[in-house]
Amino acid sequence: MTVTTDHLLPLLAELTLEQKAALVQGADFWTTTPLPEIGLRAMTLSDGPAGVRGPRWDEREPSLNLPS
Repeated sequence: MTVTTDHLLPLLAELTLEQKAALVQGADFWTTTPLPEIGLRAMTLSDGPAGVRGPRWDEREPSLNLPS
């Protein structure tokens, strides 16, 4: 499915101020806030300086490290 501005603008217009704030605040350090009422699932994010890895802080977990 291709998501376009025409598809997103009506969904954003339905959100309350609290829901919009939750989108930019996040659920925790690694995860965005889901909004199931509009079909938005949580996303897990990662930063790059320590390599792209999952949310666990365990040196046994694999990560992707690329030279800069």
